[in-house]
Amino acid sequence: MVKDDERVTLGLKDLAIVTSTSLNHMGEAIRSCDTFQQHPQLKNVTFLMYLHDDVPSEVRILYSKLCPVAKIFSLNLKKYPEYVEDLSQYRFKSIYQALALHKYKVVLGMDSSVRFVKDANLETIELMEFQGGVVLWINTENGWKIMKKLLHCALKKDCMAPIGATDKCNGSEITVHPNKFSGCHRFDQSAINLILFEEAGYRSDIFQWQYPGLYVERSEKL
Repeated sequence: MVKDDERVTLGLKDLAIVTSTSLNHMGEAIRSCDTFQQHPQLKNVTFLMYLHDDVPSEVRILYSKLCPVAKIFSLNLKKYPEYVEDLSQYRFKSIYQALALHKYKVVLGMDSSVRFVKDANLETIELMEFQGGVVLWINTENGWKIMKKLLHCALKKDCMAPIGATDKCNGSEITVHPNKFSGCHRFDQSAINLILFEEAGYRSDIFQWQYPGLYVERSEKL
C-alpha cells in the first residue's frame, strides 16, 4: 500500500493500465491497445487485459498477437451473484479494477473504447480523479476506502442498477442543472460519482477532470 509521503514520487513507473472486454467489444479493445503501443511514453507501462468468458480461445490468441504488450487474465464472474454477470449493468468494472489495484501502486482503469492521443503528455494526469470511462486509482488507504464502497455497491443488487437505471442519459439536463438530479442513474458512473461526491465534501471539482490525452471511440468492427 502506498504511504502518504510516497505519493509525490509516483509516476509512470508505478502505473498499470487495466481494461476489460467481452467478445462484442473486441474490435474496440484491439484499437485501444494499438494506440497504447504507439504512445512513446507508455513503452515501459504495464498493460493488463481481463477477458470475459465469452471470448473464445482463437480470439484470445488473435488478441495476444495484435497486443503483445498485454498481460492477459480471465475475468470469472460466475463466482459472484448471477446479476453481476449482466454486463449491461457494468458491475464487472469495479471487480477487475480492484484485482489490478491489489498488485500495483497506481491503476488507470479504462473502457475498451478509450484511445490514447500519441502526442499528449501523460505526466500531466493528476491523481485520484475520474472522468466517464476512465478512473485513476492509487493504492492508498483512502483509495481502498472508496474502492470498497464501489465494490459493495456493485455486489448489492439494487445499488448499482436500481429500477430505472440506464446508459441513455440526456447530457443537456446534466449541463443545464449540474446540481440537481438529471433523472438518470448510469450504473457504475453514477455510483462512483456519488461516492466521490460524498468523500470530497460535496465538491465535484476535487475529483473530476478533463484530459486531452484520451478520447472515446466506439465501434464493434475489427
